[in-house]
Amino acid sequence: MTYLDEDVQKDIITRLNRIEGQVRGVKKMIEEQTDCESILIQVASLRAGLGQVGRIVLDDHLRTCVMDCVNKGEGEKALAKLARALDRLLK
Repeated sequence: MTYLDEDVQKDIITRLNRIEGQVRGVKKMIEEQTDCESILIQVASLRAGLGQVGRIVLDDHLRTCVMDCVNKGEGEKALAKLARALDRLLK
């Protein structure tokens, strides 16, 4: 099993900390009865941030886990790993 590269892990943690702060901000906006349009803008920003985290993890997965299978001559296994990762990401 391959784990995230240390630099990738740090980048993701930074992004998740930012997203966590945004979630708290949206919660506060709702508690303070902020207008819906402003809340929706922040929700869209959250979705984009989470999407970027998913893309970063997927990219790392391709460069490590999937490529490891390809390099071992296990093309079918590589495709299966990619299909599972995409299925989980796109649900």
